[in-house]
Amino acid sequence: MSISSTENYASSFMEFRRMSDENDKMKRWLKEKLDECIEEDSLTSEDECRILGVGSGVGEIDCFICENLQKKQKNICVRVLEPNAIEMNHFKANVCSNKSLDVVKFDWRQVDALDYFKETPDKRFHIIHLFHVLYYFKGNEMNVIQQCFNQLEVGGRLLIIQASASCRLECIRNAFSKELCSLKGKFNRTSGEDLLFRINRLGYKYHSDSIRSSLDVSQCLVDPTSESGSLLWDFITGVDKCVETSPNLVLQIRKMMTPERAVPGDKAYIPVDSIGITIQKTHL
Repeated sequence: MSISSTENYASSFMEFRRMSDENDKMKRWLKEKLDECIEEDSLTSEDECRILGVGSGVGEIDCFICENLQKKQKNICVRVLEPNAIEMNHFKANVCSNKSLDVVKFDWRQVDALDYFKETPDKRFHIIHLFHVLYYFKGNEMNVIQQCFNQLEVGGRLLIIQASASCRLECIRNAFSKELCSLKGKFNRTSGEDLLFRINRLGYKYHSDSIRSSLDVSQCLVDPTSESGSLLWDFITGVDKCVETSPNLVLQIRKMMTPERAVPGDKAYIPVDSIGITIQKTHL
């Protein structure tokens, strides 16, 4: 059974966040890119800085972008594309609780990005982000990237983060794609390296960075039935209550959970690396 409810997925995702440094590393990379925009004044010559968030979820990345750009840009507009009503409501609640965002204009669109892109664009954007969302457009990743690029202002940036082929979670999901497919779990996701190959063929000007991060899988290996261990197994496989419902699969996957390094205190870590991609639009 797949993780079908937002509550179950949210719990497993938050445990992944708690046990990894991926979020901090991702934000560090993003801040570097935003600082570059500010230093180049590529966003301050306009009366309004426009941001498009594709699959924004609860809005953590959009809010982070706004908070950093407010140092130099006071007039910010964010268009949010998020088909999940529950996550959009969480996003709105987060905005309401953050007084620094009172001056930011939000344009909420509860719509799938592919449906949104069918409409003629009414404006162009200075920043568009696709952070760990292209997995949900299997077979249409490059279409989404091209549509986003077309909606960039000249000088604007398309920021993408995608799991690297070296990410152990992706190696597991691909190796057990058949088994996970039968359980409606996650499998066969396009890697960041594959995206770079396709982007290069399109002739876009881009820059890529390796975002190295790790996940503490100690509880998965030592005590998989614990709350932390069980939630992490659910996140890794995309299968609800994986330890209970698919014990044989868990035993097989454990063989691929060999830690990258071990430290005192029975801590074990595996790589969950990503690739950060910046595509800049230099002309119409």
